[in-house]
Amino acid sequence: MKAKVAAFVQRHIETITFLATYVLLFAIWNLTGGSFRVWPDLWQLLPWPSLLDDLGTSLLDLHSQPPLLNLLFGLALKAAVGMGTKVETLIQPLYFSMGAVTVAAIGELAKRIVPRQGVRYAVLLLILLNPYFYAVHHYLFYTAWELFFLSLAALFSLRYFDQPTVTRLTAVLAPAVLLVYTRSLFHPLWFVLFLGLLLTLGPPAVLKGWKPVAVVSAVVVLLIVAWPLKNLVRFGFFGLSSWSGMSFARGLPTGEPLMPSGYPLRLAPFARSNSEPIDPVAAAKARSLVPAEFQRHPTLSKLTKPDGSPNWNHYAFIPISRELGAAAFEQLRLRPSLLLFKAIDFYLNGYAIYEGRWPYHRGFAPEMTTGSLWASVYETVVFQRFRSYDPNRTTISTGFAILFPIVCLATGVVFWRRRPWRIEERTVVVMFYTILWVLALVLFVDGPEGNRVRFSTEPYLLLIVGWLVSGPSARSQGPVYRNTSRLSPENVAG
Repeated sequence: MKAKVAAFVQRHIETITFLATYVLLFAIWNLTGGSFRVWPDLWQLLPWPSLLDDLGTSLLDLHSQPPLLNLLFGLALKAAVGMGTKVETLIQPLYFSMGAVTVAAIGELAKRIVPRQGVRYAVLLLILLNPYFYAVHHYLFYTAWELFFLSLAALFSLRYFDQPTVTRLTAVLAPAVLLVYTRSLFHPLWFVLFLGLLLTLGPPAVLKGWKPVAVVSAVVVLLIVAWPLKNLVRFGFFGLSSWSGMSFARGLPTGEPLMPSGYPLRLAPFARSNSEPIDPVAAAKARSLVPAEFQRHPTLSKLTKPDGSPNWNHYAFIPISRELGAAAFEQLRLRPSLLLFKAIDFYLNGYAIYEGRWPYHRGFAPEMTTGSLWASVYETVVFQRFRSYDPNRTTISTGFAILFPIVCLATGVVFWRRRPWRIEERTVVVMFYTILWVLALVLFVDGPEGNRVRFSTEPYLLLIVGWLVSGPSARSQGPVYRNTSRLSPENVAG
């Protein structure tokens, strides 16, 4: 037994070392004032009494977001009340464990993607030394889940390309499906294209067993459209989130004055702080939009949560968001150049700044409850910040803004030169696709917080940089697919 343990430790000493580093830094974050937080006033969370009293109906009433985060919050509320403890006490171990699995998955993936040991260590340290990694694992939000599912999807993609079976294909798709149910950023279209990439880049042997592949593909597609179908039946729109129109309107004129907060006047009952009173005229108009059958559903009819914060799942959001989206499209029809100006602003004042930076004001984001000096050093070294960030100016403030497109261009060149792609290249293609998807949605849809949105794909980006610097490994110089004797049609479902 001791010999087996020793052999296991020897094989995985690198991953164990980085996991130990993660545990140490996680503890430091906790001990310096960064303990786990639950902020019920987050837009994405439903009013907590509704989740506690009637979780099932509350989730049916959820139209603003995919359900995973509110399902977790509701279950934690019920468990906390039943056990007489705090929600934070129950959720922190879960987020800690997710972070550990994320680190382990990225570490195992890096062994193949980044073969040069020194480069690989540098990449993993850049991921682990980022204080924002610990910030997102210390409050109830979906960024930690995104990191978790994306790390597993990439690792399982590598294993699928390495030894393709329908079982391994299913393993790749499982975290991708859950990702769709975590954040509307990962639209069903992202998933369909992701599935298409796996099948296109996958070996012919899997496609020869087309029946099990077809069954798996059909099942997962049905799963990802189930929530949009629920919204279609219950609320009259097909989608993961009723905020899509509002999101697309961000950064574009909508034919009306803006509130001081930067939101259109149509959003007056919601775009306010907890302490600001609701405009009675705007409130009455919003209430009038609630159909009779939903008047007694607090998640859809109440304008405020118990703490006074706005309820962004109010039914009025469905028509208001639709109107904002239509107004934004009309403005683009008249002035198409607005989309370019929007993209430039969202890139320089969102995507290209350090994720711990609060994009609306100077200073760090609210979730950076500790580690300001740590974050400043990391930002200066890794993101090469050479001027203070000013949200009122659209200008380059980081070297990252220049380096990122260079990395993307270099990746494309290397893809071209390394044809035909081997296992590692095919895995990098899958990762690079997701980076480009998130980039496109930040620039052209909703990017004022593009730095925080981008963060879930940052490990992918750093791994790709390590892959570029390392060059192809000796292991990847062999056939595109090894163990070809296992690829007979009768064995593809193994």
